[in-house]
Amino acid sequence: MFFFLTLFTQVVWGYSPLRGGLAYLPFVGAFIVSAGLCSKLVPRFGARVPMTIGAILAPVGMFWLSRVSEHSQYLTGVCLPLVVFAAAAGLIFGLRGSIDRVTNRVFLLSPASIEVTAEDKARIAERGFFNQS
Repeated sequence: MFFFLTLFTQVVWGYSPLRGGLAYLPFVGAFIVSAGLCSKLVPRFGARVPMTIGAILAPVGMFWLSRVSEHSQYLTGVCLPLVVFAAAAGLIFGLRGSIDRVTNRVFLLSPASIEVTAEDKARIAERGFFNQS
């Protein structure tokens, strides 16, 4: 999506590379704001609510973005669809701040025969569930 949108803004609309890059700034801002909002919503409503809202908004933003044409305006053709998609992505992926609560839930659901030490919990909370090295 980002690659083709960059090509579109530069080739079809004639944006310079700098102006094309600056066109993505609203996406970054909306992602940061919605991820921060998500970390505040999770303790109050649980992870399901923000993830569900994000999963509903993401296709709306993508569909809106797919309607861009050479006659579209930047605000309604690119900026607002990117903001909607970024808000959805921030709600879906903004759960990193609540990983401790998520790991505690996972460990509470694990079978009684499996022992999980405090070291294991700290390692998973720090590095995630998978070894990424």
